[in-house]
Amino acid sequence: MKNYKKKILITGSSGFIGNCLKIFLKKKFELYFIDKKKLKYKEKNFILLNLTNKKRVYKLIKIIRPDIIIHLAAQSNLEEIKNRKKYVQNNIVATNNLLESMKLYNIKNIIFSSSASIYSDTNKKVTEKSNFFPKNIYAQTKLSCEKNIIKKSKTINLNYIIFRFFNVCSALKKP
Repeated sequence: MKNYKKKILITGSSGFIGNCLKIFLKKKFELYFIDKKKLKYKEKNFILLNLTNKKRVYKLIKIIRPDIIIHLAAQSNLEEIKNRKKYVQNNIVATNNLLESMKLYNIKNIIFSSSASIYSDTNKKVTEKSNFFPKNIYAQTKLSCEKNIIKKSKTINLNYIIFRFFNVCSALKKP
């Protein structure tokens, strides 16, 4: 009998965190990658997909049946901060499409990439219990996604981890 490798689906895989995860996870897990941006290099198990396309998301989740989804995909370009619709679509609608497909196909584990920008500005130490005060549409949509994940966890027995990143950096080279 061949050893079963858990399947991990990484959304927003062409970004910085997604590329770092590939390096660390590729030997232990069967990885699948989703991004709405076409890659400049060839990547095994890469799927070009915009998560706002509900039908394609459902179809993909049905086919892959991942054990874990690491959801990194988001609209985060602050140069487009005035385009509220783009943020709502690419952050809230995309996350909801994933959550609904997880419910439909009984996928129970998600790791969500959020942002420390959901907190109010302070000179004090920030903890998970610090006050929320998202100042821009990016932070507002990230907080909304967190709330949706928490709400969904209660109705479909979803296991989740939410990372609120401050500044991400690494010495790893991008492929």
